Amino acid sequence: MLSAVIRRWSHVGRQPITVEPSVAIQIIPQKGTGQIAFGKTAVSNMVRVTGPLGSLDFPIHRGLKVSLEAGVIPDESVLKVAVDDTEFSKMSKYCKKFVKAMWGTTTSTLRQYVEGGYQVPLRLVGVGYKASVEKNSVSLKVGYTHPVLLPIPDGVTAATPISTRIILSGTNYHKVTQFAAKIRSYRKPEPYNGKGIFVGAGILGAVGSILAKLLSYQELVLFGTETISLSGNLTRISLFTGVLLANLCMWYAFTLALATASSATIAGSISLASNFLTTVMFWV
Repeated sequence: MLSAVIRRWSHVGRQPITVEPSVAIQIIPQKGTGQIAFGKTAVSNMVRVTGPLGSLDFPIHRGLKVSLEAGVIPDESVLKVAVDDTEFSKMSKYCKKFVKAMWGTTTSTLRQYVEGGYQVPLRLVGVGYKASVEKNSVSLKVGYTHPVLLPIPDGVTAATPISTRIILSGTNYHKVTQFAAKIRSYRKPEPYNGKGIFVGAGILGAVGSILAKLLSYQELVLFGTETISLSGNLTRISLFTGVLLANLCMWYAFTLALATASSATIAGSISLASNFLTTVMFWV
């Protein structure tokens, strides 16, 4: 309370980044930073992350400082991003707000660079939908009169294990996901017939969106990791509905047995009720 320095916390920005021995971190000061006005384009340092898969650079905005410290485990180091109080006190209110926002963004981006190696799968669903890799471009046949050719960005690798699957990989998370979004934009998934280009595995489709709201994670795992769509997975939905109706019938028989007060019927209904409760506990 008596300190003149006001602490500015960020739940994401204050988290340290563990750097493995196979990754090298280099902090490069930028020349002429004293003449640069405080703003969004002002950069004080450049962090270079070098690993087995390549090298990436990320600019550190003025008002933030990066430090590399020794870790608890031998041969490991810790990368920390914090607010530079000396530079921060000279900034305007607008620039201070921007620096606070960039604190967490800088930490999360550097963590992605240090961890490295990202892979995004895409799935083509539709009659005649196919994909192939030709030289340095991805060829899509998704219902147009001509194939769609998309050049592969630098640092991104594309592969097609089968004609309806595309696997994008690279060290830069932003490039990989942006290229995946660009491919998806040529045939966005349709919610009712389940056709389109799907990124990753998720719950898609009109029925799938309803199930995602009603069912738990265990139920979705039981249904399978593949996407639940209206066109190809009605069997799984019917299975769930049939099990639910069967157990409701068991519970109705149990209530009738209690009303008739027949001991033999009650014993049989108790077993049915226990089966019903076991199933309900499994689904919950």
